[in-house]
Amino acid sequence: MGYRSEVVIAVRKEVKAWALIANKPWPKAFNDADEFTGATAIYYRFDWVKWSDEFNDVAEVNHFLAALDEECPEIQDPDVARNYQVSTFGFLRVGEELGDVETYGDPSEFNLWAHTVIAEIDPI
Repeated sequence: MGYRSEVVIAVRKEVKAWALIANKPWPKAFNDADEFTGATAIYYRFDWVKWSDEFNDVAEVNHFLAALDEECPEIQDPDVARNYQVSTFGFLRVGEELGDVETYGDPSEFNLWAHTVIAEIDPI
């Protein structure tokens, strides 16, 4: 069965144009995710997924996010004061084990937060 995670990735809409111009292929794994479009970003949600670089689709996504982090020009937010740069993406992964949370980019800028709850009570 293996270790599973919940993953959400938010990418600014402008990034698609940059990826096309920079010849950075859009990750194929995004086609398998639940996709939601917000006012400024596209959200990809992977439920109960094995998130490890040993899997080609995951490695492709991680490579794409690393390229965004290193190569994509920062985006100017037209609704905020001058010279305010916004993040191009936010990544949030929550694993099965308590406290296993991984972030990359700026997930809080896309309202991505981890919240721990008691999901089930099984009396013994």
